[in-house]
Amino acid sequence: MGNKLQRPKGKENDIVVSTRVRLARNLNDYPFPGRLTPSNEREIVDKVAAAMAASPIGNGLRLIELTPLGEVDRHVLMERHLISQELADGKGIRAVLLSQDEGISIMINEEDHLRIQVIGSGLCLDECLKQAIEIDDILDHSLRYAFDDNLGYLTKCPTNLGTGMRASVMLHLPALTQRAPSGALPQTQESSDLWSGACSVKAAKPREPCTRFPIR
Repeated sequence: MGNKLQRPKGKENDIVVSTRVRLARNLNDYPFPGRLTPSNEREIVDKVAAAMAASPIGNGLRLIELTPLGEVDRHVLMERHLISQELADGKGIRAVLLSQDEGISIMINEEDHLRIQVIGSGLCLDECLKQAIEIDDILDHSLRYAFDDNLGYLTKCPTNLGTGMRASVMLHLPALTQRAPSGALPQTQESSDLWSGACSVKAAKPREPCTRFPIR
């Protein structure tokens, strides 16, 4: 099984290492994760797997159940950017549908019921988004999403409400470390305005789960 991130292909690949598009979705007939019963978790895994298996894309996907895996195996998947830390370290019945080239990853019973992730090498936002929407349409046809006409797609964390989409690129910018050995960006007013308007820069650390709003 080949990882797309190991292939030096794609536009602007001398600077852009990879592109990622992620869609967060929940099923309307079930409570948010954290309130699911074991039978709910099992049903969601089975329904998502069946919906994808009935599609042309599904023929190339492999279902990996995370509950039987050991900690090392789960963290190998996380370090290969195939699952999140929350899915790796979570409780209950969890799974991921993974394509042979590891470009498609559908995480099941993560922070939300579904996290549809598409990764490509180099700068390929349009291509990743197109493939993510194709997968989303397949699941939307078979499963009833939690959706509100005013709020959009309903998610466990309110910061993801709306499209439920997050798009990002991983950049290789060695000059930054020469100018700022600590890893921080230069703090001139001009550079701060440039970076705040162009992108957000995050340290390489796991994202904490949303705890700002209690689940009721």
